[in-house]
Amino acid sequence: MGDGRNGHDDHLLSLVLEAAREMSRHDDPAQVMRLGLSLKRRLIHFDRSISATRRELPAPQIRITRCDAPGTAFHDPTGKDEFPPIEGGLLADLLYAGQPRIIDDLVVADTDPASRYLAEMRSLAAIPQFRGGEASDMIFHLRREPGAFARERFADIVLVSTLFGQAIANLARARELQDAERSMKEQYDIIANLSNTVLDSAMDLKDYSKQLERRVRERTAELHEAHVDTIYMLAVASEAKDQDTGDHLRRIYRHTKALATEIGLDDDEADNLAYAGVLHDVGKMHVPDQILKKPGPLTAGEMKTMQEHTVWGERILGGKPYFAAARRIARSHHENWDGSGYPDGTRGDAIPIEARIVHLADVYDALLSPRVYKAAWTPRQAAEFIVEASGQMFDPELVRVFTHVSPRMAAPVDEPVGSDAASGEAAKQ
Repeated sequence: MGDGRNGHDDHLLSLVLEAAREMSRHDDPAQVMRLGLSLKRRLIHFDRSISATRRELPAPQIRITRCDAPGTAFHDPTGKDEFPPIEGGLLADLLYAGQPRIIDDLVVADTDPASRYLAEMRSLAAIPQFRGGEASDMIFHLRREPGAFARERFADIVLVSTLFGQAIANLARARELQDAERSMKEQYDIIANLSNTVLDSAMDLKDYSKQLERRVRERTAELHEAHVDTIYMLAVASEAKDQDTGDHLRRIYRHTKALATEIGLDDDEADNLAYAGVLHDVGKMHVPDQILKKPGPLTAGEMKTMQEHTVWGERILGGKPYFAAARRIARSHHENWDGSGYPDGTRGDAIPIEARIVHLADVYDALLSPRVYKAAWTPRQAAEFIVEASGQMFDPELVRVFTHVSPRMAAPVDEPVGSDAASGEAAKQ
């Protein structure tokens, strides 16, 4: 089974690298979209693909932005050429839910507003696309036969679809940025060539140039937002089979930012660290389902496989400077202050501060959350466990900071459990 999984992972990596190489040769979003669809079909094998958005629309309205069904147009991914809005129905329900979903036996009533796009299709895979941390868009892959999408490969489908979708969105934004910069340069050239006799009348153009500079800054900020969206999508893809994925990632973001702010990081630094923190478990894409979802204790071999997700996470995040903090977190967020953690047995201040913060935030959230083998803890019980583990699992100074911010980190939980469940929860992290 290991060889088969490695073979699939090698095929996925090869396909993604081929896609990156081919897509880098084009600067037209429509060309990139067609290329992306062609490459995705080699991995996902779908008969039809639909994209939809709810941006700037009141619930429950959505707009189909692209569909390759017979009789429909292949529309511009920049959003300048779109289908009219539709209200309600299956696609709207899935988009507003904002979670990855597979439907094995698709049945759509003729009265559904999207029935023309779903005609003759029996299987559906819905993959959210994120903007500003919210699922504002969604890609739907469809097959004619029921049960066509393998659930054990759904994380791969989510990963490939979201990364291709984000690449197209980034390209569209980059083109808008280039257009704004070109327009600004043209206006500056006009001003530079004006004679002294008409400089007074050129002041209006100078004001317009300032407006263009503001537009360029806005577009640059949007590209930064696109990087953030990519981080969130990759995190969701790594936990696509967990129904609580979206809420868990938002809680990790909130807990991490609260701790980072309390230790003295400014708002931007704390925000960047919190976004890096949501990628802490990205390496779990390499852990088999039977281990991830096992309701009881893991065997020694299973625990070794589970612990390898830290090393895989570091590898997946590559060598780009933008992901430096995320790489340190992915590898070291299970290291304990006393050196009893994994994968390196690092202790004390040698553990990166980012990893120490996310370690505490992750354990705290795990204790507050229900699992198949335990009920959720109360915030008070979880906080007491964190304090008792000071100097063993956690940085004592960070625990001191935690005691100040834990009231606003707390979330609603179910009935409390005893101390035995705490040890089991901490051990399975």
